[in-house]
Amino acid sequence: DERDRRDDGRGGASGTTGAAGRGGSGGGMPPSVIFSDNFEGDALGATVTNWTRSGGSSGDWAIVSDTTQVLEQNGSLSSTPRAEYASGATGAPWSGATSLAARVKLLATGSSNQAAMVCLRYTNSSNYYCAALVPTGVQIQTVAGGTAAASAIWPATVAIATWYDLKISVDGAGVVGATFGGTLVGTFMPAALASGYAALGTTSMEAAFDNVVVTQP
Repeated sequence: DERDRRDDGRGGASGTTGAAGRGGSGGGMPPSVIFSDNFEGDALGATVTNWTRSGGSSGDWAIVSDTTQVLEQNGSLSSTPRAEYASGATGAPWSGATSLAARVKLLATGSSNQAAMVCLRYTNSSNYYCAALVPTGVQIQTVAGGTAAASAIWPATVAIATWYDLKISVDGAGVVGATFGGTLVGTFMPAALASGYAALGTTSMEAAFDNVVVTQP
């Protein structure tokens, strides 16, 4: 069953902007799942349970059927950041080494700064770390205290209406890694954010999200 697929591996390396490369894991115990949501417990057409909207309008996000139930931001292509963060997750906000993996599908693109994002350390639109699926690949986008920073874009083939596996990881030293399709594509050293929530978001993009899994060592 596709819904049972999980990417619980961890990526991470040191440096400001890492080169593309294959992800891997060493020995030791596998990471523990501390939160997951496949949106099957929510009513179709409703807002999502245990998540809180940040930015945009109340009609932006909804549970829809796409073979299985998924969460879509299908209300706007505006460049205004729109996010849902897991406010009801047990133990959140989280600090320390953490990873978030999800399935992401682009539905439509706006005119500029297009991105569908999976995020950690999210508290509001002025503080977050995100792995962003953009029309030409994957990028790490961060905001700390309102100051934005971003990695290079690591090239990848990205098509509308296609599901992709995307993961963001923060290691114990605060280095952020982005994994696409099971491969660690790069790392980035952002300004420090001590803790925050898991989040899903868009800018100038409509997108669908599914199979959210948050892990820690």
